Amino acid sequence: MVVGYIFDNFRKQLTNPNFEYMYIRFPLFTVILCLFSSYLFSQGYTDVSVSSGVGFVHQGHLDSYDMGVGTGAAWFDFDNDGWQDLYITNRSGANKLFRNLGDGTFSDVAVSTGVADAMNDGGGAVAGDINNDGFIDLYLANSDNNILFKNNGNSTFTDITIPAGLDIMGPNRSTSATFGDYNNDGFLDLYIAHHMGIMSTGIGSTQDYFFINNGNETFTDMSQSMLNTALLVNPGFIGGWSDIDGDLDQDLIVINDCPLGPAPLYGTLIFENEGGTHPVSNWQMTESSPSLIGDDCAHGMGLAIGDPDRDGDFDILYSNVGLLKYFINNSGVFEENNTAGFDIQVGNYFSWGCSFLDYDNDGWQDASVAIGSLTLDGGGDPDQESQFFQNNADGSFTDIAPALGLDDDARTRTIVHADYDKDGDLDLLMINYNDEVRLFRNDVVNSNNYLRIALESTLSAPNGIGAKVEVNTNDGVSQYFEMRAGSDLGGCNELFAHFGLGVATGVNYVKINWLSGAESILNNPSINSVITMAEPASPYIHVRKTAIGDNDGSNWADAYTELSSAIAASAAGDTILVSEGTYYPTLGDDESISFSINSNVTLIGGFPHCGGLLSHSDPSQLKTILSGDIGSQNNNSNQSFNLIKVASTVTDANIVGFEIKFGNADGVTVTEQHGAGILAEGKITLKSVDFKSNTSILPGADICTNGVNAEVILDECYIKEVNLIPAISILQGSKIIIRDNCLINK
Repeated sequence: MVVGYIFDNFRKQLTNPNFEYMYIRFPLFTVILCLFSSYLFSQGYTDVSVSSGVGFVHQGHLDSYDMGVGTGAAWFDFDNDGWQDLYITNRSGANKLFRNLGDGTFSDVAVSTGVADAMNDGGGAVAGDINNDGFIDLYLANSDNNILFKNNGNSTFTDITIPAGLDIMGPNRSTSATFGDYNNDGFLDLYIAHHMGIMSTGIGSTQDYFFINNGNETFTDMSQSMLNTALLVNPGFIGGWSDIDGDLDQDLIVINDCPLGPAPLYGTLIFENEGGTHPVSNWQMTESSPSLIGDDCAHGMGLAIGDPDRDGDFDILYSNVGLLKYFINNSGVFEENNTAGFDIQVGNYFSWGCSFLDYDNDGWQDASVAIGSLTLDGGGDPDQESQFFQNNADGSFTDIAPALGLDDDARTRTIVHADYDKDGDLDLLMINYNDEVRLFRNDVVNSNNYLRIALESTLSAPNGIGAKVEVNTNDGVSQYFEMRAGSDLGGCNELFAHFGLGVATGVNYVKINWLSGAESILNNPSINSVITMAEPASPYIHVRKTAIGDNDGSNWADAYTELSSAIAASAAGDTILVSEGTYYPTLGDDESISFSINSNVTLIGGFPHCGGLLSHSDPSQLKTILSGDIGSQNNNSNQSFNLIKVASTVTDANIVGFEIKFGNADGVTVTEQHGAGILAEGKITLKSVDFKSNTSILPGADICTNGVNAEVILDECYIKEVNLIPAISILQGSKIIIRDNCLINK
């Protein structure tokens, strides 16, 4: 096959009327020998399916007339041993989880780990750490019942689909799933694409789904409120997350098999992320396809997102029936390019999965494209070989699949890549529908260098998903990579940033722009190595617990403990960001327990469940509640008579953006009956605080100042007096300053 390719290309040169014969310096056989020797030196890819233990026949659907769709594969290190493992789905029978043994071979451990999923009709697969515990979980986009497998961290998985709230979709033909952090809260959200129903059953909605991660191993369906389900009804093949406009949030690109859809037809959809503060209520994902990509209706199937032109923004290539579709990103607007060399498919060629990768480490991203006929017999069409496009570094691409040994003519659907043997180049896994699964080891030999980067997050989503990575080499060239989970078609590439460096002999710096807004820079890392870069710690103290429990306070311990610990550990100048939830200071019979604020410390509420950035605070939502009211009214139950205490030595403390509910002040002693939401003996400023006033018939106050050093400033606050009980108490000549922008409702 390879020799034929060389002879055929040489023959084309000889028959080219513009060919300059004067440049032939050697006999014909010498030229051929040189070309063949060059090939032997570069090697290409080697099929190691059998020797590695990965080779088997993908099991398609039993109905021969059903559409040949349903392949999935994910590279991920499920056991954290430093080697990339491989998960592969089947439509019939058990799936495979191949543990990488580190010696070039794999062992199927799907059954022992609990992820065989033998009873379901398999489709796409995506890997990502959904609960931020350091172990990568697995989501299966099946044709019947989708499954979320939680990684238990001990080489076993647990199906948590139902408790996670992901069992609402019913039987559908899911084709791909992708993880992305749309609201920058540090947890992976999930987009699931659905194609047409299975032909033999007639069941299955084409509606795609979008679920946000609640941060507690549950998800909420936001398909309608965030994206509008009316736009998600065309047969979808894949959704991809990317920051297409460079504003540090993730936008969503959806590839549809547009001509098959019900009217009105929706082709490629782009949901532009407009940002927000609160995790749900005010984030906007605006469908902006007409202005960003135009009226683009094709048989879209696979999606590649990358920066093959090295200009710092991310372009897209998606597959089709016929010509591939290639769009250049120009300041967030996509312009179709028909001259790059991707236009070599004949009319009935079916292209499927596609990815950008730098296979030869020359510093330019190439493109793999899975191609194969729709039906088993090809429908009378000619053989359809998969293609691999080499980046010519001038904006054009050339198919070199025959020379690399990648021109497989089976019904190829999904191709995913990883450096499974840790030799510094990218290997390929090719899934052929109802045919042999093939693992290709990269044996390209050249003098090019590389750098591989793993990301460790602190506030951003795990593995740095959504982060933009820049590598600047000592020849003055910058390259860019975007971390993502979910790619190709039903596939998931390794969670590494891989850079070929070409002949550059050094790296000036690596820069990471995290979704949290943080930036990391590493100067002069060693080339031909794997490095890990960690997201810098936040300058703020984050309280991440979401308090959900009974009204007797029995389940609030984690929230209270974390907030109290943060306050106790705070020093002058610190800012504590408190996530939404309810925080009760009283856990026992001691009604005097309080949140005691330190000097020159700011406490800010109204944050998403994970903490988030300072810019994510949303005082108007008042989702963060400080409360001492955990018992029934007038029941002498566990009430805090001083919810927030400011000592006389405390100055310039601040509380921003909370709803404050203090105890009913119905304790048995006079002191307890005079409970205050805030007891100030020092100086504190309250901004955007909503007071839920004392509802007891006994004396009490929202704010009580006591002592000559006491001063409370209210700014944009809301206070409501109940039962004719004064909301404000002033003792011993101390003062309370109420700004004109406050609202007091008597």
